[in-house]
Amino acid sequence: MAHAVTRRSAGGASRLAAAGALAGLAGGAAMALLAMILSATAGLSPWHPVSALLVELAPSSALGAAVIPFGLFLHLVASVFLGMLFAALFGQFPEEVLLPAGALYGLGIWLVIRYVAFPAASFATSGATPALVAEYLVYGSMLWLLVPIDSWLEKRL
Repeated sequence: MAHAVTRRSAGGASRLAAAGALAGLAGGAAMALLAMILSATAGLSPWHPVSALLVELAPSSALGAAVIPFGLFLHLVASVFLGMLFAALFGQFPEEVLLPAGALYGLGIWLVIRYVAFPAASFATSGATPALVAEYLVYGSMLWLLVPIDSWLEKRL
């Protein structure tokens, strides 16, 4: 029988939020690792994806040496938040639904960022590259971890 993550009580809802946060963190880390690997194989610095985004947000001189840690921090905070949102939206679905739902969720995030958020902020981006789409697919696909993390938390909380 497929495991469904449930929210039967306030404790279940907080456990589901924690599972979403951890799944989002795992997805964000996997996405960042893939971006760094793809950047390095293209002959760029592995930190290029982080610095390319931050150059849009603030001049490098404003952050100095903190530009990379700050960028990674922002990326992981967004990953955790979006993981919690995924848990709230899809946490009660059966396990076999979470992988395809996560992949579509990742693509949806990319679409919103590419066609809504970046244009609204006047960011210059070439955000339709296959590598970038793959990174968001990896992020969303990692959200299937919601189920095993929730089961693990249920035994400990």
